[in-house]
Amino acid sequence: MKQSRRHLLEDSSLLILLVCLSALPYVASLGFYSDDWHFFGQYAVSPHQTFVGYCLKLFSTPTRMLIRPMQVFYLAGLYSLFGLNPLGYHVVNTMMLAATAVAFLFVLTELELPRHLAFGIPLVYSLLPNYSTDRFWYAAFQANLSMVTYALGFYLALSALRKRNGSFYVWTLLSILTLAVSSLAYDLVLPLVGLTIVIVWLRAKNLGVSFSKLFLLNLAMITMLLAVTGFKFIVVHRLLHEEHNIYQIKWTLMHIFDVKGKDYDWPYGFKLFRALQVNYVELGLYLPRAVCRIMSRSSLWFELCISAVTAATAFWYVKRIFAAGGETYFRSFAASFAVFIGGYAIFLTTSDIQLTTAGMGNRVNIAATAGVAMTLVSVSGTITGLLRSRRYRRLAFSFLISVLCFCGCFVTNGIASYWVIASQRQRAVLNSIRSQIMHLEPGTTLLLDGVCSYVGPAPVFECDWDFTGALTVLYPNRSLKGDVLKNQTKFLPSGVRTMWYWPNTYAYGEKLLIYDYANKELYPLLNSSALRPSALQGRVCRDELQGLGIKIF
Repeated sequence: MKQSRRHLLEDSSLLILLVCLSALPYVASLGFYSDDWHFFGQYAVSPHQTFVGYCLKLFSTPTRMLIRPMQVFYLAGLYSLFGLNPLGYHVVNTMMLAATAVAFLFVLTELELPRHLAFGIPLVYSLLPNYSTDRFWYAAFQANLSMVTYALGFYLALSALRKRNGSFYVWTLLSILTLAVSSLAYDLVLPLVGLTIVIVWLRAKNLGVSFSKLFLLNLAMITMLLAVTGFKFIVVHRLLHEEHNIYQIKWTLMHIFDVKGKDYDWPYGFKLFRALQVNYVELGLYLPRAVCRIMSRSSLWFELCISAVTAATAFWYVKRIFAAGGETYFRSFAASFAVFIGGYAIFLTTSDIQLTTAGMGNRVNIAATAGVAMTLVSVSGTITGLLRSRRYRRLAFSFLISVLCFCGCFVTNGIASYWVIASQRQRAVLNSIRSQIMHLEPGTTLLLDGVCSYVGPAPVFECDWDFTGALTVLYPNRSLKGDVLKNQTKFLPSGVRTMWYWPNTYAYGEKLLIYDYANKELYPLLNSSALRPSALQGRVCRDELQGLGIKIF
């Protein structure tokens, strides 16, 4: 028992070290993006500048945050601690990623996987770029909170099976509360909680747990799952008045196996083969190709060194703890696809999913990527298991894990480099506006011109949603509006019409201003005869896609 605890301590410490090391090149250079600015604008005009005031302001916004109260508490709590200093946010988020890896290590150890698998799977999971946006975007940080609390609740449920008397009830209660927090932070873990119930039941059978304990634990978990699902259903249908879930389920089931055509190419909605292509091909089998593409575009030598050190450390440690386990590889391989499907199952009920390798849309891959990591590590074990010599099996398996770690770490850092540049451009734009515009009259609408909305997959300023929030932070006035001019913008007789996620029309007049960032000029748009003089029009920003930015893979 003491040796097992020592192994857990060693494995956990190294996981934390490697996750933090992999984020070292970018964590201090990231900023805020897209929805972040909307949230900060809401905080800025909150009548009560307290944690409670920030929460109430977010709950009052016309979004789906009512069904994710833990997201509100978490985001408002981070703002209460760090204000507009991005470093604190990203350090905490990196620690949440490391904690998720450690929690999954505990789960797999409790399930009695060989040590090299219990360590290798969470290590690969924590470094894969499939959900890279969750590493950079404050508005998506609740996904990491959801995953770490899910893994912790899973571990507590498994551990409860071994407890006796009063300890069993305490661990059961802690498990239920932790899983509830996870489910109320992000919706996509709900199907995984259902999968957890099945795994706990199978594990209890193997351990010979009494029927009464098993019944009580499963009843508590099922009750919690139904209660949270019921709460979300009531909020969506009674408060948010969304009535189209049954039609969305029918549409998704009709198109889930599409492999081509306009519905397959449509960026929204879940398609199984597209999900497999993104996770197992483009960010799995073709990860080395992604490394080459990033290296051909950028000189990321520091990131390359960090990735090499991470991979070398992984190779050394996995080789040190390696143990044979052929049957375990097959079981974990089979289970990986259940986790993968479970990670996407919630999207049968909504079209709010973009299956993409990079950009804000890939935040939804965070749960399914756990299944991807299980698949990749299990396949590595199966392939190397064909070797006769145990020494060669150990070296080959360690090498494959180190390759996955190197590719995942470097590609993630390559994607991060775009987000870093986007943050730098944001600060340059806001500093320019602040220095040139001392005051804006109430009711003013400021249209930003001469700025591309994306740097690769990373957003600079996209539309009214984020730019209005940024202006509100600069000039705390509730009646200010902002938007971003693009090539699709139309100058109609009735006003300026922008169209990105939704259409907006702004009437001409003295309070409709254009800030031309390229030429550092501010002027009113009094009528439709006024021309747009942007130096960037039609030349630089031609390949941008909503929520995806510019494709890099």
